[in-house]
Amino acid sequence: MRIPWLSDCFDRWEEEADARAREAVKHLSGVEADVIYFTLIETAAGPKDAHPEADLYGDIGVYGDDVVEFFEAFCTRFGFPVEEVDISDCFPGEGWDLCLPPTWLFKPKRRIRVKHLIRAVETGVWPELESVR
Repeated sequence: MRIPWLSDCFDRWEEEADARAREAVKHLSGVEADVIYFTLIETAAGPKDAHPEADLYGDIGVYGDDVVEFFEAFCTRFGFPVEEVDISDCFPGEGWDLCLPPTWLFKPKRRIRVKHLIRAVETGVWPELESVR
């Protein structure tokens, strides 16, 4: 069942998010603009949060099920082979597991930055990720 007023709110929110993302990337071009625009739209990050040095987990706040959705959409949008994406040790799970420490105790061993996504699209090869010290 469609709730008209709620659908209208979502439509307006999407239009505003699109306008903010377009404004944020207007000075950029090519793959960098496309990847940053995509990241802004997919994560609802603020325009100041999505830049080449931004860490998807630490700066933008992508974790849990959102990681899977983000990378599925990334691979679909940019034609990148999903089997080449290695995101192990980069993100915590979602929620609380009685056998594992809570997500706020998670410390990633590697970082995925927006610049890594840009490089992956430009080269067609998943880049070597930075280790966290």
